[in-house]
Amino acid sequence: MGFFTLLANHIRCTVCLSVGLGGLYLGVLAAEGQTVILHEIAWMGTADSPQEQWIELYNASDEYVSLADWTLMTASGSISNRLSGRLAPGQIYLLGPHQQRELAGIPVNSYLSGHLSPEGEELRLYNRAGRLVDRVNAWHAGCNESYATMQRVYPYTAGSHPDSWTQSTVRYDSGYGTPGFRHPPAYTEQELNQVFHGENTINVFFNQSALTEFAFPNNLANHRINLEERIIDRIRQARRGIDLALYEINLPAVVDALMERAAEGLPIRLLIDAKPEQDADRNERYRLMRVYLERMLRGLDGQLGTGDSIHIFANSPIFAVADPDYRAAFGLPRHPSDIPYKTLHIGNGQQSGHLLVEGAERAPNHYYGPGGQMHNKFILIDDYRVMTGSMNITETGIYGTYRNRMARVP
Repeated sequence: MGFFTLLANHIRCTVCLSVGLGGLYLGVLAAEGQTVILHEIAWMGTADSPQEQWIELYNASDEYVSLADWTLMTASGSISNRLSGRLAPGQIYLLGPHQQRELAGIPVNSYLSGHLSPEGEELRLYNRAGRLVDRVNAWHAGCNESYATMQRVYPYTAGSHPDSWTQSTVRYDSGYGTPGFRHPPAYTEQELNQVFHGENTINVFFNQSALTEFAFPNNLANHRINLEERIIDRIRQARRGIDLALYEINLPAVVDALMERAAEGLPIRLLIDAKPEQDADRNERYRLMRVYLERMLRGLDGQLGTGDSIHIFANSPIFAVADPDYRAAFGLPRHPSDIPYKTLHIGNGQQSGHLLVEGAERAPNHYYGPGGQMHNKFILIDDYRVMTGSMNITETGIYGTYRNRMARVP
């Protein structure tokens, strides 16, 4: 009850209404976020010189962002740049080779202070408050033979996720890349027509296209919106904590974003729905969700009960997946031997296994069965912003199909 009391007593926020493929989605947002990302990296240099490395930042938000006192640096210390200037929505910030005012005829905004190792670097972008805004932990794409850059294809997925990057196929004077320009996106362009800022305002988003000719004057819909991007954007902006009450979750990018924030020390709590045995498709989705739950419980360090673990509770007990090959495919230990093995009274029967998530007790040592579904979809950010509605945080709930998700089409 404490979690739902928290939701009821702390919603002082703006509301966003969105329609997903899984149904209606209601999200509460106080203001559209400021999101500057690492956009393109020429870690291999150019055909003129491997030393002519360059990096692009991109303002993926719908607001102006001041870069005054922001810092771009590598974990190794090979680069440390203090940034300046102001980025308009959709604008590129280009850091070029030292003392080189132009790159392929494009003026640079700043010079790189050093050089990137072609073997790989951890590149970090900090805002003026010293908060990590984006990072890359390896060269996930690019080619030092054809001088093809590493380009971002999915702006709200973590920069450390390999699927966030691809190798450029656009030719320019000194290799393959798009210095100073936003490369052709692999996801549908969003149509933002009305976004309200401040408290007590309502924003409505649709993930499919809308017929704006039927709208009232000055009331065009926000449509073609990738709702997963919106969720990840809010997770990345959280300052004090995140609380979630979800029927289901299986989007790897959302899970990765939550785990990265938990590793930074942000308190995260998840209330999730346990599932009864159903048809093969639903059972497979539940197995997938359970490995993601275990990943969140283990955190980035892979250990249960440490500082980067996400706190998870369910309406009914949830047991760990036992299949060793399936577990290994998701980076989990082949055997959940560090998770207590228990036999519990659940509903009208007993169930045994490695107890992954505690459930609600109806009497001492007797738990409610999973049949009474907890079908909520609440995400509470900083006790201030809420996203809620009828769209599940799943592949089918947002995209409909795996092919749609991989094509980045909302």
